[in-house]
Amino acid sequence: MKIELLLPFLFLLSCTRHQETEAPKRIEIDQVAAEQQIPKSVMAKLDEDFKEEFKMTPPLYSFMPLTVAFKEDQPEVLVNSSIEYIFPKGGGQLDLKDVIKGEGSFYMFFPTEQFDQDNDLLHLFFISNSPRVMIDGEAFGLGCGKWNDLKGSFKKLQSDDNLKLNTTELRYLRVVAGTYVFVFRKLKNVFLTQLTVTDSRYSNQLCLGGAN
Repeated sequence: MKIELLLPFLFLLSCTRHQETEAPKRIEIDQVAAEQQIPKSVMAKLDEDFKEEFKMTPPLYSFMPLTVAFKEDQPEVLVNSSIEYIFPKGGGQLDLKDVIKGEGSFYMFFPTEQFDQDNDLLHLFFISNSPRVMIDGEAFGLGCGKWNDLKGSFKKLQSDDNLKLNTTELRYLRVVAGTYVFVFRKLKNVFLTQLTVTDSRYSNQLCLGGAN
C-alpha cells in the first residue's frame, strides 16, 4: 500500500480509537442523601440478619458514596456518549430525564474502581418501582414493591457492556426504575449506599409511593 494511501487510513483509525477511549462526562451530585432514604424494609432485613451475631453490640453502620455510569450503544441516545454520576455518602436519586435524550440502546453500570476490594458485599437489594407489564409478549418489571437480591449479579453490573437497555416502549424504565441498596461489611462495620432511579417524564407509568 502506498504511504499516501496509508496515512488517511491511520488517521481514521486514530480517530476511532480516540472516540472509544473518550473520557466520560462526570457529574458530581452535592446533595447528601438523608438516612431515611434507605428503605425501611431493607433495614428490617438487616436487623434480622445481624440479630444473633450482634446480640451484645450492634453493628456500626456508615454510609459510602456511589457512582453510576451510562454508555451509548447507539449515537444520540444519551445527553453525552458516556456519563458518570458521582453521589456523596449515602447515595441519592437519579432522574433519567437528565440522561436520555433520544431513541435506541444504552448501557447502565456501576464502575468497579469505586468499590473497596477489602469489603464483602452482603446484599445488593433492588426494590422495583415499576408495575409488571407485557411488551411484545415479554414480561418487563418485577412489580410494585417487589424486590430481589442481586448479589449474584454484582460483577455483571460492574461491566460496561452487560446491562443493555432500550428506550422502545419504555423498556429501560421497566427494568431499572426502583431503588438499589448496596450493603458491604468489613468486620463489625456495615457500609450502606443507595440509588433511586426514576424518570419524571413518565411518572404516571410508575408505582405510587416508591420503595419503603
